[in-house]
Formats: sequence, structure tokens, C-alpha cells
Amino acid sequence: AAVAVGGVALVGASASVAQLAFALAAATGGLLLWNWPVERHAWGNAGQAALGILVLLAATLTFFSSARAEALLLVLPAFFADRLRDRLPLPRTAAGRAMGTVALTVLALVPAIAAVGVAFLLSAGSDVSGY
Repeated sequence: AAVAVGGVALVGASASVAQLAFALAAATGGLLLWNWPVERHAWGNAGQAALGILVLLAATLTFFSSARAEALLLVLPAFFADRLRDRLPLPRTAAGRAMGTVALTVLALVPAIAAVGVAFLLSAGSDVSGY
């Protein structure tokens, strides 16, 4: 979700919010790599704080930039990727847990890529520079 917010911010001409979102995405990616192949550390309070920061960045984009709110709405399914991953028929082995982590990453990145694509398509039609 942080990748999507960063991409939408970059397309929406808010580089400072994009930097913050991409830094949050890098930190989250580091946690995922540290926990892979088997989850050893829970998301916990730090993850909830990161989620709050991400929601704050998305609200900042919506109200104070030219980023499209429609694109940010496409990010919402990424927040439910863990619940969908839990419903996948994965074996209860270490390999199954490793595949679950990869599945979680893919399930979260699909809405993120869609959101950035929609933001790019919507911004292409709103060019008012006259060139």
C-alpha cells in the first residue's frame, strides 16, 4: 500500500509525500525480507503505527495535492491481502509459510500497481499546460 501511495503521489506532483511513502515501503519491505522465509516477528504496534502514517499520507494527498482520490481508493484491497492469504490452501509446513509470504506480497502489490496505473491514466487527461 505504501508503494501505491508513493506512486500516486509521484504522479500527482507531490514529491515530498512520495519520498515519505517510498521510505515507509522500503522499511516494510525490509521487515518482510527479515521475516522470510518463515515469519518470526509479528506486525505488532510498529506496524499499526506505520499503517496510521500511511493513512495520514493518503489523506494529505487527497486534500492537499492534485493526486486523484479515485486512484487511492484502489489501494484499499491491499489492506485485506493478509486475510485473503490466510484463506489460501497452503500446507502447514515451512515451505507453505514461505509461499504464504510471497502470496501476501503479490496480493498487496496487484492493487498497488493498479492504483498507480489509474493515477497515471487519469493525470494524462488532465494536462492543462497547453503544450
